[in-house]
Amino acid sequence: MDKDISILTKNSDDLTKAKTQQDVNQILTGVIDKLSKLKRKADDGLEEEVDHLQSAKRRLDYLRAQTATGSSSSSHRATCQRYWERRRITCMMVDYFLRHGLHSTAQRLAKLHDVEQLTNLPYFAACQGVEKSLMSADTSSEAVAWDFVKLVQQGRRLDAVKYARKHLSPEATRRRRPSCWPNEIAAFARRWGCWPCPATKTANRLRIPAPHRAGRVNCAVFSIASGSIFCANLQTGLSALKTNQCGGQALSGVSVCQPHFGQLAQSLPKAQYTQSKLICPISRLPMDHDNPPMALPNGNIYSQKSLLEMAQRNGGYIICPRTQNRFELNEAKRVYIM
Repeated sequence: MDKDISILTKNSDDLTKAKTQQDVNQILTGVIDKLSKLKRKADDGLEEEVDHLQSAKRRLDYLRAQTATGSSSSSHRATCQRYWERRRITCMMVDYFLRHGLHSTAQRLAKLHDVEQLTNLPYFAACQGVEKSLMSADTSSEAVAWDFVKLVQQGRRLDAVKYARKHLSPEATRRRRPSCWPNEIAAFARRWGCWPCPATKTANRLRIPAPHRAGRVNCAVFSIASGSIFCANLQTGLSALKTNQCGGQALSGVSVCQPHFGQLAQSLPKAQYTQSKLICPISRLPMDHDNPPMALPNGNIYSQKSLLEMAQRNGGYIICPRTQNRFELNEAKRVYIM
């Protein structure tokens, strides 16, 4: 639009210098055409801005909904929190599917959970056609419809020359090989029906960018985060739970100790503490203020509930599962974690 405005300013200056009625009419006709084009561009830009603002408003309302139940009962707040978290995870999964080319799966998932307005489906849909073209090595469609070589192959020599003048810089033109000069290629192909040099002989010589690169460019154009939000949250959570103790026996209560999660967390940094969560080796339940850790005289630690249940079964005695030592219940001492 800045370019059109500068042209209008120049035409206004020319209007003051016009000497005949014919010159004035000609300049006014050009000004009217430019104003019409400028109005169409402004309307399109305004409509696009309104769409972006509405999308931002919907997402802000979605975020505010998390704190909108402050005066409700605790059970209602817990239900709303779980519902909000499920929708949040669904949005992350939709974003993950879109970034990996699974557009149909992403659309069905978003429609099923009614989160279409909270995702970037329209922006990735614009990139879907380009990715398909690149996967099928068809550069004549949406991916590289303006490519010079493809234009010559299709017999559109005038469009090919226009493309060369617009996109091939003079510096690159001076450094090319004589047989690869764009205008010569177009003329040679028209006269002989073949290519003048092996470098442009077939479409197989074209360097087709990878589809994932098209996705990165799409994210840059629409100012979308380059990385997946789902992967970032998953890696952050696994890293927070990963400690020096992980990697040994698979504990049911520790996510990072599970085989599949352990593989995902293998290259992630460890947390800055030795225990991510205290888990009782007997019951596999967390040890906290409701179920405090208790230390036996041999140094092994178990939860209070597990020791009480064991003492009831064994007549007031505790048998350590690791060393098989026998202790009385009153010998167990509570452990305080600093």
